[in-house]
Amino acid sequence: MTFYSYDMISESAREGTRYAMLLSSTCTNSSGGSCTATAAQVNSYVLGVGWANLAGGAMTVSTTYKTPAGGVGTNSVGNFVVVQITYVVPITMPFVPKNSITLKSTSQMTIIQ
Repeated sequence: MTFYSYDMISESAREGTRYAMLLSSTCTNSSGGSCTATAAQVNSYVLGVGWANLAGGAMTVSTTYKTPAGGVGTNSVGNFVVVQITYVVPITMPFVPKNSITLKSTSQMTIIQ
């Protein structure tokens, strides 16, 4: 179950970065309005991707934007989007001293459009 959970959060992080890199500050919809994704919208998208949460754990998502030099950036072409997921897998086995394991996964991509 833990290996599946790690695969689930890794894929969720990749999906979030793909979503954010395509909806940058230059994104417009068919009527000319902005379709830029904010960090909060990316977080919400990742939480709603729909991967089965078989372990029943708690997932938190953090999205940040960075400049190529490593500073704080914006959702602009050429910057990086970083999606980090922390997932707490509950353990419900008898005689196991820990009651959970914390998994983390990070995905980073360059914003291209």
